[in-house]
Amino acid sequence: MIVLQLTKKLAAELKAPLADKPDAFRPLYGWHAHYFVSKRRKCVLLMNNETSYNFMIFGLVQKDFKRFNALVAEHLSKNLLADGMDQVQIDQYLQSFGDIHYSPTSDRSILSQINEVIMYAQHRMEDMTEVDESGIYQINRFLNRYVFLKLSKYSREIMKDALDGLSLEKSTAGNQESMVTDEKNVEDIGKNEKNVEDIGKNKKNVENIEKNEKNEKNERKEKSSKEKKNAGKQEGNTGAISMAAMKKWLAIPENTRREYTKNAWCWKCSDEATIKDYSVELDKHGIILEGKCASCDSEISRYIEN
Repeated sequence: MIVLQLTKKLAAELKAPLADKPDAFRPLYGWHAHYFVSKRRKCVLLMNNETSYNFMIFGLVQKDFKRFNALVAEHLSKNLLADGMDQVQIDQYLQSFGDIHYSPTSDRSILSQINEVIMYAQHRMEDMTEVDESGIYQINRFLNRYVFLKLSKYSREIMKDALDGLSLEKSTAGNQESMVTDEKNVEDIGKNEKNVEDIGKNKKNVENIEKNEKNEKNERKEKSSKEKKNAGKQEGNTGAISMAAMKKWLAIPENTRREYTKNAWCWKCSDEATIKDYSVELDKHGIILEGKCASCDSEISRYIEN
């Protein structure tokens, strides 16, 4: 079961009655949802209760609200896939959308995060001459690289870990059910020994899956690192991905640039940090430094507005 916790504005737009939140449901299957208007278009932003993973649906019309559940499932699937989630895991999660429960909002912290994300999204859209599907795609990608102080890492990474855990739980549950069935059919000691061997193989398979996933993650990280490294000329320990970004960065006085690199925020250290091995990326509103914390080597970023 999926629980959609609607703000009063969205509930009124959907004309949907709200019931009390179920006493026991996993936060991973709960989403807060809020309705707002931007660029004279109707929008909805949804945020997951457990991971803070979020996405925006832009330009809704009346018929979209009549098929709101299916619309949410479609956009969630597209955004999860775009953020690097596994299609099989996405399909497993979306099976819960067959039963959707509407209830009022209940977490002020999540509502505060939603308002913060919407403010940023509107700021980005105001600079767009025309808000199209490509623009919304880019905004949604950045929303889950937004730093929330209460989170240990980016929300898309927390969502990925949650789906990995969910997949492992289903696999383990299936193995346990298989073990129970095998035990009921045991007729002699030889069959018991074979079941023990099968359990060992299942455990090894799970370990291999985890190992493969870890290797794939490292390969993706290494590939991303190489792409950034080869993207352009470097200044000191930086790697600018474009001449335009480098030109804008070098236009800043050297002392000011030095100060910018010394006051980035590290989510792991929970404190200001010096950013090292950083690349310079161009943004419509300024430039972004992406690199590592000089103290703990965690990936961090520093946004510099025009």
